[in-house]
Amino acid sequence: MAQRCSRAGASALLVASCLLLAVAGSSAQSILQAIEAANLTLLAAGIRVSGLEATLNSTTGPNITLFAPTDAALLEMTAALNSTPNVLVTLGPKVAPIFAYHAISTPLLAADIPVGDTSRPTLNAGLNLTVSKAANGSVVVRGLGSDANVIRTDILASGSVVHIVDRVLIPFFANVASAAMRTPQLSSLLGAVASNGLAAALSDPNLNVTVFAPINDAFNASSAYLASVNASIVDVLTYHVATSRVVNGSEVTTSPITLSTLNSKANLTVAKDGNNVVVTPLGATTATVIAANIPVGLDLVTGGPRTFVHLVNAVLLPFYTTVANAAQRAGLTTLVAAVQASDPTFLAAVTDPAFRGTILAPSNDAFARTLASLNVTAAQLLADKDNLRRILNAHIIPNAAVFSTQLTNNQTVNTTGGALLNVAISNGVVRFNAAKSSAKVVAADVSVGNGRAVVHVIDRVLLPADLTLPAPYVTVAAAAQAAGLTTLLAAVTASDPAFLTTLTDPDFNGTILAPTNAAFTATLTALNLNASQLLADKANLRRILNAHIITPGAYRSSQLSNNQTVNTLNGVVTVRINGTGVFFAAAKSSAKVVTPDVVAGNAVVHTIDYVLIPADVTLNTGGGGGGAAGIASPSVLTLLSSALAFLALFAFGRN
Repeated sequence: MAQRCSRAGASALLVASCLLLAVAGSSAQSILQAIEAANLTLLAAGIRVSGLEATLNSTTGPNITLFAPTDAALLEMTAALNSTPNVLVTLGPKVAPIFAYHAISTPLLAADIPVGDTSRPTLNAGLNLTVSKAANGSVVVRGLGSDANVIRTDILASGSVVHIVDRVLIPFFANVASAAMRTPQLSSLLGAVASNGLAAALSDPNLNVTVFAPINDAFNASSAYLASVNASIVDVLTYHVATSRVVNGSEVTTSPITLSTLNSKANLTVAKDGNNVVVTPLGATTATVIAANIPVGLDLVTGGPRTFVHLVNAVLLPFYTTVANAAQRAGLTTLVAAVQASDPTFLAAVTDPAFRGTILAPSNDAFARTLASLNVTAAQLLADKDNLRRILNAHIIPNAAVFSTQLTNNQTVNTTGGALLNVAISNGVVRFNAAKSSAKVVAADVSVGNGRAVVHVIDRVLLPADLTLPAPYVTVAAAAQAAGLTTLLAAVTASDPAFLTTLTDPDFNGTILAPTNAAFTATLTALNLNASQLLADKANLRRILNAHIITPGAYRSSQLSNNQTVNTLNGVVTVRINGTGVFFAAAKSSAKVVTPDVVAGNAVVHTIDYVLIPADVTLNTGGGGGGAAGIASPSVLTLLSSALAFLALFAFGRN
């Protein structure tokens, strides 16, 4: 400064002026003293409680430049945050990052600021300010969340410089709307927010949310599709706002986090994939976070941001975009595999965003039950292209999204393969009946393409008339009839009606240990009884039949283990497995499994070679028994008449 003055001339007046400036430049006042002298009382109060007082009240500390906001600026800032300076002061050291953001690490006189924009690191580590000087000498300081005009320059404090500014420079955005407004990549988002009446909500400084903000390219890529399905833009926009705050990094791991959104109809999932954070919506396209942790608002408890904005590279859709998208999200892996293995037209249909229709989608369990009952493996079915095509065609109702509210009892619907399905509705339960099987809807009205298509998940595979595979058993009674278990059917008919209800219920979930005709013969002989005596003894017959029913739980042989105990409707049976087979042991007899794993609807039937006698049966057990071969036949007339009565009442086919 003295050198500049000496070059200016030798007049006495100029020399005197230079001496005065030199004295002022060597002032020993601290920065804090300088701002107090400038009547910046609110700033001074904030510095004193922030933990920065020792640094800014020193005359020997590092030389810096401080852009000092006026009292009016601090009042404006706190009002925008729905707060007051007094509340800000109560935060103490938590407000230090705000004041540190006003200081750059080198002293900078106004005359030394170059024309144009210069980025300067601040004492808030990692954050810069842009100092912009116009040709006319005016200076604007641009921060992350606000800009300020320099209204007074060059207040010297030891080796530091203070410039007074008319706004507070905040190291965060005041609200979500401000974040969008000040981020050029979010101009499309800002326009959508404004045109759909959401600007006021996103201008609230008290929001405590996470916003996944699609960049302009993402909006441009999805705009035509959104228009084609007549999507609600409000639903789409609110789907990008999670109702809890998520910080990229410590709070996001490879384990997916499910987030509720302001669109109450759909959630988001967030997880790390390598170095990326991926957001998974209902729609087919996932989004990657390309800029994370943009801070919004001030939490008046923690001093940190209230909200975080993460820029993403795709628009998140709150509805499934294709049938394949819905099937994959629902975990219908067997159906997806079947479609991929079949005619390419199926894959084209389920992956087409323009597809219109209704899909009846069997669950994985539905496929497993059908495969077991058909006695074929998944590989065999997938290789049988003709039958697979017939089956899949029976699950597609073309050209219309038929929601459950549009279905009526006894309605007939056409499928793409020409097969007719009958709709049966009872007590709110919807069934679709095909020629060789029926299925219950277990998850209805899964909307695809904003209602362009719909998926109903069903509990069985629908088998049309032209299928050349044998139809599965739908009920235990159907399986028993097909196996020729006439004595068991006669016993059921003669006993409590509840047994008949169980055996004819397609939704019954359980395991039936079904004695063969020879098993009944052997047991009756051992008990020194004939069939008519047993059928007439209702109490003991009920106890015996209950000992053969395990519910709930359809236990296949692969799920049984040696010494396992399972509860029947009448007592416990113990599983014995050895080199000769699988046995069930009751209190007074045991039986060997003859034919395992006969699937019947939701149940499994194992035929056994002896009748299980529980502890509470009071029959004469005579010679005991268990696993003995039949010696004498019971009354054939009694068995035949009972079986005929059963069949006359209930005509059970294989379907």
